[in-house]
Amino acid sequence: MALSEEKRAEIVALWASLKNKSKISDLVGVSEGTVRNVIKKLESNEDYINIYERSRSKFVEKSTTVIDMAFDRLIEKLCDPEDDVTVNQLSTVIGTLFDKRALAVGDSTENSKITVELSKEAAEYAK
Repeated sequence: MALSEEKRAEIVALWASLKNKSKISDLVGVSEGTVRNVIKKLESNEDYINIYERSRSKFVEKSTTVIDMAFDRLIEKLCDPEDDVTVNQLSTVIGTLFDKRALAVGDSTENSKITVELSKEAAEYAK
């Protein structure tokens, strides 16, 4: 039996967010082999490849900007005890985006080391 366009579109949409063939198979109610075939055909489509690459590049750029902003805010927070954003919140944002950006560019997220130089005042406050 041929796969309906509706099921095919559902698989493609779920692939964009889940990236898990087994889970998609369960959700759509088709075999994992069917999901694999749809994804294989999709990933060989030049339009899909171009859209995917543009989206990935945009994400990397935006996450870099947000990471930089979070670092700046972290440094401000360390210098201003009146700030209502906690260091834990900022470090969680930085860590999460750093890992996602690393995955987007194909880097490992294990043993990533980030070095931040603080001003003397911020370093003293951080002690």
